[in-house]
Amino acid sequence: MALVFGASSAPGTHLLRQPPAGWALEAAGRTDPRTWGLPLRRFHPLDLSDGPAVRALLSGSPADAWINLAIPCLAPGPADARGMGALGAGDPERERRLLVDLPGWLADEAERQDRYLVQLSTDEVFDGEAGPYGEEDPPSPPSDRLSPTGAALGTGEARVYASRARRAIVRVCRPYGGGHPSRPDWVAQWAEALERGAPLVIPSAEQITPTWVPDLTEALGAILDRQPRRIYHVASPEVVSLDGFLAHLCREAGLPARRGGVPEPGNGRRGGLRVREVHKLGVRPLGYREGLRRFVGDRGSQRLSSGSPNRDNSRS
Repeated sequence: MALVFGASSAPGTHLLRQPPAGWALEAAGRTDPRTWGLPLRRFHPLDLSDGPAVRALLSGSPADAWINLAIPCLAPGPADARGMGALGAGDPERERRLLVDLPGWLADEAERQDRYLVQLSTDEVFDGEAGPYGEEDPPSPPSDRLSPTGAALGTGEARVYASRARRAIVRVCRPYGGGHPSRPDWVAQWAEALERGAPLVIPSAEQITPTWVPDLTEALGAILDRQPRRIYHVASPEVVSLDGFLAHLCREAGLPARRGGVPEPGNGRRGGLRVREVHKLGVRPLGYREGLRRFVGDRGSQRLSSGSPNRDNSRS
C-alpha cells in the first residue's frame, strides 16, 4: 500500500484514477479526492504544513511507501505566464513549509521507519542558464536567476537527497494533461482563453520540456515496483519554447493563436530536463507534439461525454 500526499493535484488525481498494478492507495491532505468520485482506500484529513500532525500520521501508517506530490506550484488553478502558480500566491509561510519542511519530515520518518519515499520536484530547481538539465545536475545555488519557488523546491529536494532513507526524487517540467476532475490545468486554461478570444501574454523564448501527466503516473508505478535510490526525470524528449508550444497547441486544436501585451520578464530562461534513467524502467515519456495531440483528443472526448459542443479537431 502507498500513502499519497497532494492527491488532489493534477498528478495526484490521475494517479488515483490509474493506480499502479498491485498497489492500494491512501491519501492525506485538506481535499478529499473521493468528492470527485475517485477510488481511494482511505482518506486522512490533514494540514500537510502541520509538522506534529504529519509525524503522528506517519508513525501509525501501515503503508509500505509514501508519495509526496504536495507541490503548491503544480496545483491546477490560476496560472502565471509560465503555467506555474507563484510561491506566495496563497499563504507564503504555509507553502514554504510544504516545499521545504514536508519533504524533510517525510525523509526523516522514512529513514527511521524504513519506508520508501518518492518525492516530486520540478525543473524550477535550476536557474535556467544552461538547460535542459540531466539527472546528475544538482539544484542551482541561490541567485537572482532562481525563483523563490525554485529555491524552496531545491531546499526540500536536497533534504530528501541527503537522507539515508530509501528514496527516489522525480523531477517534471510544466506537467499538463491527465484530466483533473474539477480544475483545468495550465494548457487547458490557455485553450479556454483562446476559445474566448482572449490574447495570451507569454515569455516566448522560455525553453521547456513539458511533462505529459500520464507518463508521470506510469513512471511512479515502475519506481514503486523497483524502489531504486535514484533521481529520475519525466519530461518530453523534445525541447520547445513556450511560444512554439502555444503554436502547436493552436494547430492541434484548430484555434487561432492570439498574443497580446508585452512578454513577461525572464523570457530567456533555458529550462527543461534531459531524460535518461526512467528509460531503464521501460518508461518512454512522450514528446510534446504527441502529448498535445493526446491532450486535444482527451479534451474533445470529455466534452462529448459531458454533452458540450465540440469543435472539429480532424487533421488533414
